[in-house]
Amino acid sequence: MADEGQSLVIVPRDYADIAKLQEQTVIDDLLENPIQTSLEILTGVAQLGPKTLYASLGRICQTALRSELQRGVVYEFKRLQDAGKLPDDFSQAKNAFKTWAELMDIIDTECPDADRLEALKAMFYAANKVGAADGEQAFAYQLWQIAKKLKSGELLLLKAIYENAESLNKLKPHEWLPQARVLTGFDDDQMLDLLLVPLRELRLVTPGNTAMGPKSIPTSLGLRFCHNIEAYKLDLNAAQSDQ
Repeated sequence: MADEGQSLVIVPRDYADIAKLQEQTVIDDLLENPIQTSLEILTGVAQLGPKTLYASLGRICQTALRSELQRGVVYEFKRLQDAGKLPDDFSQAKNAFKTWAELMDIIDTECPDADRLEALKAMFYAANKVGAADGEQAFAYQLWQIAKKLKSGELLLLKAIYENAESLNKLKPHEWLPQARVLTGFDDDQMLDLLLVPLRELRLVTPGNTAMGPKSIPTSLGLRFCHNIEAYKLDLNAAQSDQ
């Protein structure tokens, strides 16, 4: 209790500092109580003027997105651990901690979209899952290195080629690009050519013969890459259904 003759002075929260994200707890507060914290941030922005609005909210949205992506990855891997698909102690598995650190860094620095993040999670899983032989883990680790190099557009094209490989392979060379445009939604031959370059360089699809046109189908490497994505989805769905 305060002594007689003394008054208790309560310093109001500095909303301007909140808007500048100078308090380290702001992002945690935002994730725990988004409505109240957002109102406090907007109060701070009003004090600082409109120029602060774009910089502050942009940083907040990026940080919130990164945190949400990381939480989603941790949740999925925890389900797989509980199902006995991933080891409990990553430090004991070859390349496990390294790939984990790399995955978290990619999320933190690049905020990958859903297609790219899915491929990264699948290759991480293939390289670290319980029961995989040493050779299989080593091969999967190289696919992990490939996954880090691919962008979402290239993954979308690879998926379309993989899922429609049989029908695409039956087409005449001059029919391949028009059908690929339909399957991917990339209604431009130059865009498709641009996306095919890294897929061919990484040996995920066949190079195509310039004399016969740009016809490409998945290579054995491309098939393994796509199979890993399918296996990750199946094992994750099974793990979540069992819990």
